Amino acid sequence: MEHAEGNVRESISRVQSGIIAEVIGGSTWTADERSELFSLVMGVPWACPSHLQTAIESLSVVKLPPSKRRRTLQDFAAILLYLPEKAWSILTDETVPSDAKLMTILSWASTLGCRCPTEPTLKFWTSVLRNIVLHKEFNDLSVDVGPRE
Repeated sequence: MEHAEGNVRESISRVQSGIIAEVIGGSTWTADERSELFSLVMGVPWACPSHLQTAIESLSVVKLPPSKRRRTLQDFAAILLYLPEKAWSILTDETVPSDAKLMTILSWASTLGCRCPTEPTLKFWTSVLRNIVLHKEFNDLSVDVGPRE
């Protein structure tokens, strides 16, 4: 009778470890949830060490939650080539405060669809604004916007 109980217990233990491995392995879990599951798996009276090993191995397979796709950075350094006349008049008017000039550049970039500018683009916009605010000649810009025709 004990042998039959041992076989049933071993069979149930094997099936349980397989089910746990399938459920855990096919799901996305946070680190805290994995830790809690590991504690639960360790507390089960497995009939055989290989069943415990099967359940533990399923916890070691990390299936990360799907992350948000990163947006592609946009190069908008040539934006000044597309500024409308009204924007230029705001940028070159000495009576307009610098924050309004900044908003002119940012608003136009947004209008053109810029949502994630590259770091060089931001540096270029900053240097343009700095040169305009300091009343320097616009031709003194040290940043190249690319090939000109």
